[in-house]
Amino acid sequence: MKQFDFKKERDEHGQEKVVIANQSKRRLDLFPRLICLLIAVIIWMYCVNINEDDVVTTFTVKPVIVGVENMADGLSIYNNTDIPDVVITVQGTNRDINKYSASDYTVYIDVSTVDSTGWNTVKINAKAPEGSSLSILSQDKDVMNVYADRSTSVVIPITFTEKDFTKKPAYNYSYGFAEDIESITITGPKIIVENIERAEYVLTGDYNSSQTISGITLEFYKKNFGTDEDPREKSSWIKYDPINFNIDITTTAPMFFNLVNTDHNFYYSLDVSSTNIIGDPEVLKALSGYSIDMTDYSVAGIYKLNINEMITLPEGVSLESENVVITLTVTEADSSASSPAQ
Repeated sequence: MKQFDFKKERDEHGQEKVVIANQSKRRLDLFPRLICLLIAVIIWMYCVNINEDDVVTTFTVKPVIVGVENMADGLSIYNNTDIPDVVITVQGTNRDINKYSASDYTVYIDVSTVDSTGWNTVKINAKAPEGSSLSILSQDKDVMNVYADRSTSVVIPITFTEKDFTKKPAYNYSYGFAEDIESITITGPKIIVENIERAEYVLTGDYNSSQTISGITLEFYKKNFGTDEDPREKSSWIKYDPINFNIDITTTAPMFFNLVNTDHNFYYSLDVSSTNIIGDPEVLKALSGYSIDMTDYSVAGIYKLNINEMITLPEGVSLESENVVITLTVTEADSSASSPAQ
């Protein structure tokens, strides 16, 4: 390798000068060579590892049900939302192991051969991605039980009852179905719904405000004979139209009368300072007082005020008494017979 060196020399007059010498020198260049070697090793290791063909790993896959349209006439699968995950063990090249995820594997349950009602045992199949080096070594579940039956509808009586329902002493409770109903129509697997004797809504919890519960969950009770399947455990298989259940909770609270826009030339007094109102506890919190405008009462005298005609209350709130009349006395300020209203 040619290298240029700078050298000091003396000329024929003895003067020192700098000259450039072109001469061959051997240098190791150790650092660049080490870098190249390291890169080569990394590439070699990558190539060897990526083509390793006996890598084993596991994936968790949610099976799907197929073949429903080919089942015996009228049969349906009812536990198609209760399918457990399946863990599969796969083997293949490291390249394909890293290339594919759990969603690329197919795990399915073919129910096309199911031709009887009740519980049936069906094989769970697993397939690796097509065109890959991957293969399925094993799976933690090989079969699954599916429930098959024909759909039917029946009419059953419906009631409601209390269970662990907390009531506050200061509140009044009334509740029931929004409509006057005594029965409902339910639809589901024939073996189960035909063995249901009645349905009952059980009122539970702690309610502090009136509300309507729509699409309630019922408890189903089976007859004393028939299938061993407990309908209370299979309620998700049973369909019915939404039912409104009303809970009306009320309490009594005072509403005070406040006189506003008073004339300083007059004294005002009321024979009663408040009246009781009834309604939803949450609504009554915002109704602590009612303002009576004194602008129209600028003449001394005694006035009878019908509160029912003066007050517009929110929906669901009413006066405790059907006819509330209060007496307003207006006297001139220099009169000694009266004192200012509070």
